[in-house]
Order: sequence, then C-alpha cells, then structure tokens
Amino acid sequence: MGSLDEKLWEILNNMIPLFQDDIDTFLVKEGYLTEEDVKKWNDIVKLIKEAYKKSFSSPNECLEKVKNATELLSSISTKTSTARDENQTRGDKGVSLFFTSAGS
Repeated sequence: MGSLDEKLWEILNNMIPLFQDDIDTFLVKEGYLTEEDVKKWNDIVKLIKEAYKKSFSSPNECLEKVKNATELLSSISTKTSTARDENQTRGDKGVSLFFTSAGS
C-alpha cells in the first residue's frame, strides 16, 4: 500500500479523468446523472485536489477532505433509463467501478 499522497495522486491522475470522460460522454447525455450530480462531482474533484495538497503538510486535514469527498460521492446515485434494462445500467456500472477502485 502506498502513501496517502501517492494514493491521492493515483485518484487524481487516473481515476478522476476516466470517470470524467464517462460523465462527459454518456452519463449526463443519457440521463443517468443530473446536472446537480455533476455539480457534486465537481465539488468532489475540488476536495480531492485540496486533500492532495494537504497530504504533504497536514494529514489530518487531508483525511477530513477525503472523508467529505467520500460522503458527497455516496450521495450521487444514477437514474434509470426506460431505454435500458433497469436492473443494470451502464451508469450504475460506472459509479460502482469508481467506488470499487477508490476503495482499494
């Protein structure tokens, strides 16, 4: 397991851009996420960037920002589409993938 700043850098450099691409490509366009969800996502990204900066000087503040970002992330839920199977949508997979990757 890497250090806190290494994990945050991995999230900033790898995971956030991939999920951002999903948001821009289809999650909003197909109705899986609302504009309010996108605003929350942007706030999450901002918190993670702030946490990364704090990881070098104040680990406790860093962890608090990560906790806030995680709570905000858990408040985002995908919306189902009648055009897709309501049991398992691509949007659900994308959010689940982000949660799984961020937790490891």
